[in-house]
Amino acid sequence: MSSQNRTTVRLPLRMRVMRGGLAALDRVAPSLAAGVGSRLWFRVPPATPAERRRARTPAGGEPFEVGADGLTVRGRAYGDPQAPVAYLVHGWGGHWQQLSAMVEPLREAGYRVVAYDAPSHGDSPGGSHGPHASSVMELARSYALVVERHGEPALTVAHSLGSMAVLWAARHHDTRLGALATVAVATEAEELLVAFRRMTGLGARSGQRLLQRIERSIGVPIAAFHGPTLVGEVLDGAAAPLLAIHDRADADSPTRVSERLVASWPGGELVLTDGLGHHRILWASEVVERVSAFAARQPA
Repeated sequence: MSSQNRTTVRLPLRMRVMRGGLAALDRVAPSLAAGVGSRLWFRVPPATPAERRRARTPAGGEPFEVGADGLTVRGRAYGDPQAPVAYLVHGWGGHWQQLSAMVEPLREAGYRVVAYDAPSHGDSPGGSHGPHASSVMELARSYALVVERHGEPALTVAHSLGSMAVLWAARHHDTRLGALATVAVATEAEELLVAFRRMTGLGARSGQRLLQRIERSIGVPIAAFHGPTLVGEVLDGAAAPLLAIHDRADADSPTRVSERLVASWPGGELVLTDGLGHHRILWASEVVERVSAFAARQPA
């Protein structure tokens, strides 16, 4: 058994109470439990306080805002406007400052660095799902909008579900796929559903009803959100460099997701770390250095 499967994470009290309540509801009213679960599925976790985000914001940079399709996306751009663009894409419930350790090294590598908050994340307001909620499709559309404003990506660094958003944007919004560095990737909806059911206490009957509700809401089958399949559709014989970094002790997304993504990606490189988890990995010096070295190898 891999180390991430042995990792035990103690949930906060409110999550344990919710899990116990949903597990009880699941046994007597699976349809009702699935309805509650579907609302939680699109619910974005509480935001990190603004003062903590500001404390991680590098000095300088130019704030920007883009909007379309009912979305407003806010972010910041650093460096020479004429330089090749590197995008920083956070994951579900995150904010762009989680990747702020990448800003200066990527600037030094010759990039203009563009970072932003997806709808209902960080400084960006909610979109079609309302405040405090979103979807991977909105994350993908927000990435596409930012790219439309700042130019084709020479490099994208994406965390967790942000990687899925980048692949979905490439497939459904014709966003060019440049070099891609993923950190703690989450690109398989089936794995996300398993983790969600484990976290919420939903059983098999309510889990099936939950899947049906999600698919009705988004209008596409959940199987469409599968990284290796999207890679085949996006690359279609083209070449794009991939660096995938994942921690063996990641309790949120297992390393097998990165392993399968790399196996589907011609020339993809996998780097495994130890003891960094799902979030601390973003500012670990060894990871920042590895991403910086990967960025420096890419042609302008």
